[in-house]
Amino acid sequence: MGAESDTEHGPARVLVADDEPLIRRSIARIFRKEPIELVFACDGREAIEIFAGSKFDAVITDIRMPLLSGIELLKAIRDVDQNVPVILTTGAPSVSSALEALQHGALRYIEKPIRPADLTRTLHEALSLGHLADCRRRASDLCPPPPPPEAATDDCMSGAVDGLHAYYQPIVAWPERDVVAYEALARTHEPGVDSPDVLLELAKRLHRLDDIGRRMRVVAAESFESTLGPDLYINLHAADLLDPTLYDPGSVLSRMAPRVVFELTERCSYASVVDLRDRLARLRALGFRIAVDDVGAGYSGLATFSTIDPSYVKLDLSLVRDLHTSQVRQELVGSVVRTCRSLGIGVIAEGVEAVEELKVLCELGCGLFQGFLFARPAPKPPAVVWPAP
Repeated sequence: MGAESDTEHGPARVLVADDEPLIRRSIARIFRKEPIELVFACDGREAIEIFAGSKFDAVITDIRMPLLSGIELLKAIRDVDQNVPVILTTGAPSVSSALEALQHGALRYIEKPIRPADLTRTLHEALSLGHLADCRRRASDLCPPPPPPEAATDDCMSGAVDGLHAYYQPIVAWPERDVVAYEALARTHEPGVDSPDVLLELAKRLHRLDDIGRRMRVVAAESFESTLGPDLYINLHAADLLDPTLYDPGSVLSRMAPRVVFELTERCSYASVVDLRDRLARLRALGFRIAVDDVGAGYSGLATFSTIDPSYVKLDLSLVRDLHTSQVRQELVGSVVRTCRSLGIGVIAEGVEAVEELKVLCELGCGLFQGFLFARPAPKPPAVVWPAP
Protein backbone atom coordinates (compact mmCIF):
# COMPACT_ATOMS: atom_id res chain seq x y z
CA MET A 1 0.00 0.00 0.00
CA GLY A 2 1.47 3.34 -1.02
CA ALA A 3 1.18 6.59 0.86
CA GLU A 4 -2.23 8.07 0.09
CA SER A 5 -0.90 11.61 0.32
CA ASP A 6 1.62 10.87 -2.43
CA THR A 7 -1.06 9.76 -4.87
CA GLU A 8 -3.15 12.90 -4.43
CA HIS A 9 -1.05 15.75 -3.07
CA GLY A 10 2.58 15.04 -3.98
CA PRO A 11 5.16 13.30 -1.79
CA ALA A 12 4.19 12.88 1.85
CA ARG A 13 6.20 15.01 4.30
CA VAL A 14 7.18 13.30 7.55
CA LEU A 15 8.97 14.88 10.51
CA VAL A 16 11.33 12.46 12.32
CA ALA A 17 12.60 13.42 15.80
CA ASP A 18 15.28 11.22 17.41
CA ASP A 19 18.49 12.11 19.22
CA GLU A 20 20.33 8.99 18.01
CA PRO A 21 22.10 9.47 14.62
CA LEU A 22 22.01 5.71 14.00
CA ILE A 23 18.21 5.64 14.32
CA ARG A 24 17.83 8.61 11.99
CA ARG A 25 20.03 6.92 9.39
CA SER A 26 18.10 3.66 9.79
CA ILE A 27 14.77 5.38 9.20
CA ALA A 28 16.22 7.16 6.17
CA ARG A 29 17.28 3.79 4.73
CA ILE A 30 13.88 2.22 5.38
CA PHE A 31 12.11 4.87 3.28
CA ARG A 32 14.85 5.67 0.77
CA LYS A 33 12.84 4.19 -2.13
CA GLU A 34 9.50 5.59 -0.96
CA PRO A 35 7.92 8.79 -2.36
CA ILE A 36 8.23 10.32 1.12
CA GLU A 37 10.15 13.43 2.13
CA LEU A 38 11.76 12.96 5.56
CA VAL A 39 12.74 15.98 7.64
CA PHE A 40 14.94 15.19 10.66
CA ALA A 41 15.24 16.82 14.08
CA CYS A 42 17.85 15.90 16.70
CA ASP A 43 15.68 16.69 19.73
CA GLY A 44 12.20 17.76 20.75
CA ARG A 45 12.84 21.50 20.76
CA GLU A 46 14.24 21.46 17.25
CA ALA A 47 11.25 19.35 16.18
CA ILE A 48 8.79 21.93 17.56
CA GLU A 49 10.53 24.74 15.68
CA ILE A 50 10.48 22.76 12.43
CA PHE A 51 6.86 21.70 12.89
CA ALA A 52 5.75 25.27 13.58
CA GLY A 53 7.26 26.48 10.31
CA SER A 54 5.95 23.87 7.89
CA LYS A 55 3.13 21.43 7.19
CA PHE A 56 3.67 17.71 7.75
CA ASP A 57 1.55 14.68 6.93
CA ALA A 58 2.89 12.64 9.89
CA VAL A 59 5.40 12.75 12.74
CA ILE A 60 7.67 9.96 14.05
CA THR A 61 9.29 10.75 17.39
CA ASP A 62 11.30 8.96 20.05
CA ILE A 63 9.89 9.28 23.57
CA ARG A 64 13.19 9.72 25.44
CA MET A 65 15.09 12.72 24.06
CA PRO A 66 17.14 15.52 25.65
CA LEU A 67 15.67 19.01 26.15
CA LEU A 68 12.11 17.85 25.38
CA SER A 69 10.61 14.36 25.49
CA GLY A 70 8.50 12.80 22.78
CA ILE A 71 5.42 13.05 25.01
CA GLU A 72 6.04 16.78 25.52
CA LEU A 73 6.53 17.14 21.77
CA LEU A 74 3.23 15.32 21.20
CA LYS A 75 1.45 17.72 23.60
CA ALA A 76 2.95 20.73 21.81
CA ILE A 77 1.86 19.39 18.44
CA ARG A 78 -1.67 18.81 19.71
CA ASP A 79 -1.84 22.44 20.84
CA VAL A 80 -1.66 23.52 17.18
CA ASP A 81 -2.85 20.47 15.24
CA GLN A 82 -5.32 17.92 16.62
CA ASN A 83 -5.16 15.57 13.68
CA VAL A 84 -1.67 15.11 12.25
CA PRO A 85 -0.77 11.44 12.92
CA VAL A 86 2.01 11.03 15.52
CA ILE A 87 3.89 7.73 15.89
CA LEU A 88 5.93 7.30 19.09
CA THR A 89 8.97 5.02 19.33
CA THR A 90 10.74 3.87 22.50
CA GLY A 91 13.49 1.54 23.63
CA ALA A 92 12.07 1.43 27.17
CA PRO A 93 8.36 0.67 26.85
CA SER A 94 6.10 1.03 29.86
CA VAL A 95 2.37 0.91 30.51
CA SER A 96 2.36 4.46 31.86
CA SER A 97 4.09 5.94 28.81
CA ALA A 98 1.80 4.02 26.45
CA LEU A 99 -1.30 5.26 28.27
CA GLU A 100 -0.02 8.84 28.30
CA ALA A 101 0.73 8.62 24.58
CA LEU A 102 -2.81 7.47 23.80
CA GLN A 103 -4.29 10.07 26.15
CA HIS A 104 -2.66 12.86 24.14
CA GLY A 105 -3.68 11.48 20.77
CA ALA A 106 -0.72 9.40 19.60
CA LEU A 107 -1.73 7.19 16.70
CA ARG A 108 0.64 4.29 17.36
CA TYR A 109 3.34 3.23 19.85
CA ILE A 110 6.31 1.22 18.46
CA GLU A 111 9.03 -0.50 20.46
CA LYS A 112 12.72 -0.38 19.55
CA PRO A 113 14.59 -1.97 17.91
CA ILE A 114 12.36 -0.84 15.10
CA ARG A 115 11.46 -3.51 12.58
CA PRO A 116 11.40 -1.95 9.09
CA ALA A 117 8.23 -3.78 8.08
CA ASP A 118 6.40 -2.59 11.22
CA LEU A 119 7.42 1.04 10.76
CA THR A 120 6.61 0.99 7.03
CA ARG A 121 3.16 -0.48 7.62
CA THR A 122 2.45 1.91 10.50
CA LEU A 123 3.53 5.01 8.59
CA HIS A 124 1.47 4.10 5.52
CA GLU A 125 -1.54 3.54 7.77
CA ALA A 126 -0.89 6.88 9.47
CA LEU A 127 -0.68 8.71 6.16
CA SER A 128 -3.91 7.14 4.95
CA LEU A 129 -5.73 7.96 8.20
CA GLY A 130 -4.38 11.50 8.12
CA HIS A 131 -5.59 11.95 4.56
CA LEU A 132 -9.00 10.56 5.51
CA ALA A 133 -9.17 12.98 8.46
CA ASP A 134 -8.48 15.87 6.10
CA CYS A 135 -11.22 14.65 3.73
CA ARG A 136 -13.68 14.42 6.62
CA ARG A 137 -12.82 17.95 7.76
CA ARG A 138 -13.35 19.29 4.25
CA ALA A 139 -16.62 17.36 3.99
CA SER A 140 -17.79 18.86 7.27
CA ASP A 141 -17.03 22.35 5.97
CA LEU A 142 -19.26 21.65 2.95
CA CYS A 143 -22.19 20.35 5.03
CA PRO A 144 -23.70 22.85 7.49
CA PRO A 145 -25.28 21.38 10.65
CA PRO A 146 -29.08 21.18 10.93
CA PRO A 147 -30.86 23.93 12.91
CA PRO A 148 -31.43 23.15 16.60
CA PRO A 149 -34.91 21.92 17.57
CA GLU A 150 -37.32 23.93 19.59
CA ALA A 151 -37.49 23.53 23.35
CA ALA A 152 -39.45 20.56 24.68
CA THR A 153 -41.07 19.52 27.94
CA ASP A 154 -40.59 16.38 30.00
CA ASP A 155 -44.10 15.29 29.02
CA CYS A 156 -43.22 15.61 25.33
CA MET A 157 -40.06 13.57 25.85
CA SER A 158 -41.91 10.87 27.76
CA GLY A 159 -44.43 10.65 24.95
CA ALA A 160 -41.63 10.35 22.42
CA VAL A 161 -40.00 7.50 24.37
CA ASP A 162 -43.30 5.66 24.83
CA GLY A 163 -44.08 5.98 21.13
CA LEU A 164 -40.62 5.00 19.92
CA HIS A 165 -40.58 2.42 17.13
CA ALA A 166 -38.32 1.35 14.28
CA TYR A 167 -38.59 1.91 10.56
CA TYR A 168 -36.27 -0.12 8.35
CA GLN A 169 -34.38 0.87 5.21
CA PRO A 170 -32.24 -1.52 3.14
CA ILE A 171 -28.52 -1.24 2.48
CA VAL A 172 -27.79 -2.80 -0.89
CA ALA A 173 -24.88 -3.93 -3.03
CA TRP A 174 -25.07 -2.63 -6.58
CA PRO A 175 -24.88 -3.81 -9.35
CA GLU A 176 -25.14 -7.21 -7.62
CA ARG A 177 -28.74 -6.41 -6.59
CA ASP A 178 -28.18 -7.87 -3.15
CA VAL A 179 -29.75 -6.64 0.10
CA VAL A 180 -26.90 -6.88 2.60
CA ALA A 181 -28.51 -5.16 5.60
CA TYR A 182 -31.31 -3.01 6.98
CA GLU A 183 -30.81 0.07 9.12
CA ALA A 184 -33.25 0.52 12.00
CA LEU A 185 -34.32 4.17 12.03
CA ALA A 186 -35.86 5.71 15.15
CA ARG A 187 -39.39 7.05 14.78
CA THR A 188 -41.97 8.24 17.29
CA HIS A 189 -45.63 9.19 17.24
CA GLU A 190 -45.07 12.28 19.41
CA PRO A 191 -46.16 15.47 17.56
CA GLY A 192 -43.31 17.86 16.78
CA VAL A 193 -40.59 15.21 17.04
CA ASP A 194 -40.37 14.63 13.33
CA SER A 195 -36.82 13.33 12.85
CA PRO A 196 -34.18 11.26 14.68
CA ASP A 197 -31.93 14.34 14.94
CA VAL A 198 -34.65 16.28 16.73
CA LEU A 199 -35.39 13.31 18.98
CA LEU A 200 -31.75 12.90 20.03
CA GLU A 201 -31.20 16.60 20.61
CA LEU A 202 -34.28 16.81 22.82
CA ALA A 203 -33.22 13.67 24.71
CA LYS A 204 -29.79 15.20 25.27
CA ARG A 205 -31.29 18.42 26.64
CA LEU A 206 -33.58 16.55 29.00
CA HIS A 207 -31.01 13.88 30.01
CA ARG A 208 -33.05 11.05 28.48
CA LEU A 209 -30.50 9.58 26.06
CA ASP A 210 -30.32 6.32 28.04
CA ASP A 211 -34.07 5.87 27.70
CA ILE A 212 -33.95 6.39 23.94
CA GLY A 213 -30.99 4.06 23.44
CA ARG A 214 -32.36 1.21 25.54
CA ARG A 215 -35.81 1.38 24.00
CA MET A 216 -34.45 1.54 20.46
CA ARG A 217 -32.17 -1.47 20.95
CA VAL A 218 -35.22 -3.51 21.92
CA VAL A 219 -37.63 -2.40 19.21
CA ALA A 220 -34.98 -2.51 16.46
CA ALA A 221 -34.51 -6.25 16.89
CA GLU A 222 -38.21 -7.14 16.81
CA SER A 223 -38.28 -7.89 13.07
CA PHE A 224 -34.90 -9.65 13.06
CA GLU A 225 -34.53 -11.83 16.15
CA SER A 226 -36.07 -14.99 14.69
CA THR A 227 -34.94 -14.63 11.09
CA LEU A 228 -31.76 -15.24 9.18
CA GLY A 229 -30.54 -13.09 6.34
CA PRO A 230 -29.36 -9.47 6.10
CA ASP A 231 -27.49 -7.65 8.87
CA LEU A 232 -29.07 -5.05 11.14
CA TYR A 233 -27.55 -1.56 11.55
CA ILE A 234 -28.40 0.34 14.74
CA ASN A 235 -27.31 3.85 15.72
CA LEU A 236 -25.42 4.45 18.97
CA HIS A 237 -24.88 7.78 20.68
CA ALA A 238 -21.76 8.33 22.82
CA ALA A 239 -24.03 8.13 25.87
CA ASP A 240 -25.09 4.60 24.87
CA LEU A 241 -21.50 3.42 25.24
CA LEU A 242 -21.67 4.33 28.94
CA ASP A 243 -24.82 2.26 29.47
CA PRO A 244 -23.97 -1.11 31.11
CA THR A 245 -27.01 -2.78 29.52
CA LEU A 246 -25.35 -2.41 26.10
CA TYR A 247 -22.78 -5.06 27.10
CA ASP A 248 -25.24 -7.58 28.53
CA PRO A 249 -24.45 -10.93 26.84
CA GLY A 250 -28.02 -12.09 27.50
CA SER A 251 -29.70 -9.20 25.69
CA VAL A 252 -31.72 -9.70 22.50
CA LEU A 253 -29.08 -7.93 20.42
CA SER A 254 -26.17 -9.86 21.95
CA ARG A 255 -27.82 -13.13 20.94
CA MET A 256 -27.74 -11.97 17.33
CA ALA A 257 -24.49 -9.95 17.59
CA PRO A 258 -22.74 -11.38 14.47
CA ARG A 259 -25.55 -9.83 12.39
CA VAL A 260 -25.49 -6.43 14.11
CA VAL A 261 -23.46 -3.36 13.12
CA PHE A 262 -23.48 -0.43 15.54
CA GLU A 263 -23.24 2.99 13.87
CA LEU A 264 -21.37 5.66 15.84
CA THR A 265 -22.32 9.09 14.61
CA GLU A 266 -19.81 11.83 13.80
CA ARG A 267 -22.34 14.38 15.05
CA CYS A 268 -21.34 13.98 18.72
CA SER A 269 -18.14 14.00 20.76
CA TYR A 270 -16.75 10.87 22.42
CA ALA A 271 -14.57 12.77 24.89
CA SER A 272 -16.75 11.61 27.79
CA VAL A 273 -16.01 7.96 26.94
CA VAL A 274 -12.49 7.88 28.36
CA ASP A 275 -12.16 4.12 27.90
CA LEU A 276 -13.63 4.12 24.38
CA ARG A 277 -11.15 1.58 23.01
CA ASP A 278 -11.90 -0.92 25.79
CA ARG A 279 -15.67 -0.53 25.46
CA LEU A 280 -15.56 -1.11 21.71
CA ALA A 281 -13.36 -4.16 22.30
CA ARG A 282 -16.05 -5.54 24.62
CA LEU A 283 -18.66 -5.07 21.91
CA ARG A 284 -16.47 -6.75 19.32
CA ALA A 285 -15.82 -9.64 21.72
CA LEU A 286 -19.61 -10.18 21.80
CA GLY A 287 -19.59 -10.34 17.99
CA PHE A 288 -20.77 -6.83 17.08
CA ARG A 289 -19.17 -4.77 14.30
CA ILE A 290 -18.71 -1.00 14.26
CA ALA A 291 -19.40 1.64 11.62
CA VAL A 292 -18.88 5.41 11.61
CA ASP A 293 -22.04 7.21 10.50
CA ASP A 294 -22.61 10.69 9.07
CA VAL A 295 -19.13 11.15 7.57
CA GLY A 296 -19.34 14.67 6.22
CA ALA A 297 -21.84 15.92 8.81
CA GLY A 298 -19.37 16.23 11.69
CA TYR A 299 -15.77 15.71 12.62
CA SER A 300 -14.72 13.49 15.49
CA GLY A 301 -10.97 13.82 14.97
CA LEU A 302 -8.20 11.49 13.86
CA ALA A 303 -7.47 9.99 17.27
CA THR A 304 -11.12 9.10 17.87
CA PHE A 305 -11.54 7.65 14.39
CA SER A 306 -8.41 5.54 14.82
CA THR A 307 -9.66 4.32 18.20
CA ILE A 308 -13.05 3.37 16.74
CA ASP A 309 -11.31 1.44 13.93
CA PRO A 310 -14.56 0.96 11.99
CA SER A 311 -15.43 -1.82 9.58
CA TYR A 312 -17.58 0.62 7.59
CA VAL A 313 -18.06 4.35 7.11
CA LYS A 314 -21.28 5.90 5.85
CA LEU A 315 -21.18 9.00 3.68
CA ASP A 316 -23.72 11.53 4.89
CA LEU A 317 -26.58 12.25 2.51
CA SER A 318 -25.51 15.91 2.33
CA LEU A 319 -22.41 14.73 0.45
CA VAL A 320 -24.39 12.42 -1.82
CA ARG A 321 -27.34 14.69 -2.70
CA ASP A 322 -26.93 15.97 -6.29
CA LEU A 323 -23.38 14.61 -6.33
CA HIS A 324 -23.44 14.47 -10.13
CA THR A 325 -23.65 18.28 -10.24
CA SER A 326 -20.66 19.03 -7.97
CA GLN A 327 -17.10 18.35 -9.09
CA VAL A 328 -15.77 19.38 -5.67
CA ARG A 329 -17.86 16.80 -3.83
CA GLN A 330 -17.07 14.14 -6.44
CA GLU A 331 -13.34 14.62 -5.84
CA LEU A 332 -13.88 14.52 -2.09
CA VAL A 333 -16.04 11.38 -2.15
CA GLY A 334 -13.62 9.67 -4.51
CA SER A 335 -10.74 10.45 -2.17
CA VAL A 336 -12.63 9.08 0.84
CA VAL A 337 -13.52 5.88 -1.03
CA ARG A 338 -9.95 5.28 -2.20
CA THR A 339 -8.47 5.93 1.24
CA CYS A 340 -11.00 3.71 2.99
CA ARG A 341 -10.31 0.93 0.50
CA SER A 342 -6.57 1.18 1.29
CA LEU A 343 -7.44 0.78 4.99
CA GLY A 344 -9.82 -2.13 4.44
CA ILE A 345 -12.89 -0.07 5.40
CA GLY A 346 -16.15 -0.49 3.50
CA VAL A 347 -18.01 2.63 2.33
CA ILE A 348 -21.81 3.00 2.30
CA ALA A 349 -23.39 5.96 0.51
CA GLU A 350 -26.53 7.22 2.27
CA GLY A 351 -29.33 9.29 0.81
CA VAL A 352 -29.13 8.01 -2.77
CA GLU A 353 -32.26 9.26 -4.51
CA ALA A 354 -31.36 9.59 -8.19
CA VAL A 355 -29.92 7.25 -10.79
CA GLU A 356 -27.43 10.00 -11.69
CA GLU A 357 -26.09 9.98 -8.13
CA LEU A 358 -25.81 6.18 -8.18
CA LYS A 359 -23.92 6.23 -11.46
CA VAL A 360 -21.34 8.72 -10.20
CA LEU A 361 -20.92 6.85 -6.91
CA CYS A 362 -20.26 3.63 -8.80
CA GLU A 363 -17.69 5.39 -10.98
CA LEU A 364 -15.98 6.65 -7.81
CA GLY A 365 -15.69 3.09 -6.48
CA CYS A 366 -18.57 2.89 -4.03
CA GLY A 367 -20.47 -0.42 -4.00
CA LEU A 368 -22.89 -0.19 -1.04
CA PHE A 369 -25.89 2.15 -1.06
CA GLN A 370 -28.90 3.28 0.95
CA GLY A 371 -31.65 5.67 -0.06
CA PHE A 372 -35.07 6.32 -1.55
CA LEU A 373 -33.87 5.15 -4.97
CA PHE A 374 -34.00 1.58 -3.64
CA ALA A 375 -36.66 1.76 -0.91
CA ARG A 376 -38.23 4.16 1.55
CA PRO A 377 -38.13 3.31 5.27
CA ALA A 378 -41.06 1.18 6.44
CA PRO A 379 -42.31 -0.44 9.68
CA LYS A 380 -41.28 -3.84 8.29
CA PRO A 381 -38.15 -4.44 6.16
CA PRO A 382 -39.37 -3.28 2.74
CA ALA A 383 -38.81 -4.89 -0.64
CA VAL A 384 -36.30 -3.20 -2.91
CA VAL A 385 -37.23 -1.67 -6.26
CA TRP A 386 -34.11 -2.07 -8.37
CA PRO A 387 -33.30 0.73 -10.82
CA ALA A 388 -32.72 -0.12 -14.47
CA PRO A 389 -29.04 -0.89 -15.15
